[in-house]
Amino acid sequence: MTLLLLPLPGARGICNSPPRLSFAELPGVVNNSYPVGTKLKYSCRPGYILNSGKSPFVTCLPNSAWSVDPEFCVGRPCKPVELQNGRVDLTDLRFGAIAKFSCDEGYRLIGPTSAQCVVVGNGVDWDKELPLCQAILCLPPPDISHGSHNGQSGQEFYFGSAVTYKCDQGFSLIGEASVHCTTKDHVNGEWSGPAPECKEKQSTSDVCEMVPESRVFTECGVPLEKLKTLLEVRKLYLEIEKLKQELKSQ
Repeated sequence: MTLLLLPLPGARGICNSPPRLSFAELPGVVNNSYPVGTKLKYSCRPGYILNSGKSPFVTCLPNSAWSVDPEFCVGRPCKPVELQNGRVDLTDLRFGAIAKFSCDEGYRLIGPTSAQCVVVGNGVDWDKELPLCQAILCLPPPDISHGSHNGQSGQEFYFGSAVTYKCDQGFSLIGEASVHCTTKDHVNGEWSGPAPECKEKQSTSDVCEMVPESRVFTECGVPLEKLKTLLEVRKLYLEIEKLKQELKSQ
């Protein structure tokens, strides 16, 4: 009786199948075992290129292990990314990298918020068309009755731009004189507040009529800066009336 002994994979003098790598592969059929001294060559997978100074060859060593030069293939680089009036966040440009896009204050993003470096044909490229940052605009400021603003006809009102209102002669400005273009959602522009109003000023005769009739001063739209003067007139009127009563009683 004859006993035939077969060498087991991993036994001394034999290597198991070479390691499976994420960045490289062996061409053709891969055997389950190889004798010591066997030399095999890997090929970089799509999206990878041979790393300078590294060897794609592996050898079955006497200790039944494969000699592998780590990371002998590296990801191919995608083209550099620039975003005018914005920023690009990414760790590198190589295959698999993800770029994230955002815009500076006053600009809105037109396009994707991110892109990934992927295999395209025999090389690599970004999987989406790169975005751009567009300036945020406000609609022309509203016109007001009996007044105007210093904005020009046909002017584009970008984020941060301001206009100032003024009233025609004989009218007083009620509200904020200036408003500026801003945004709440980082997409649409809007004015910082409502446009002011222009109210007709009161004449001297109107003021004199108010005092003896004891009207409320603010009913006629009297500016606050004139309120002190009106109160002094009212006080003088009351003192005169009091003096008249004292003279009558004598």
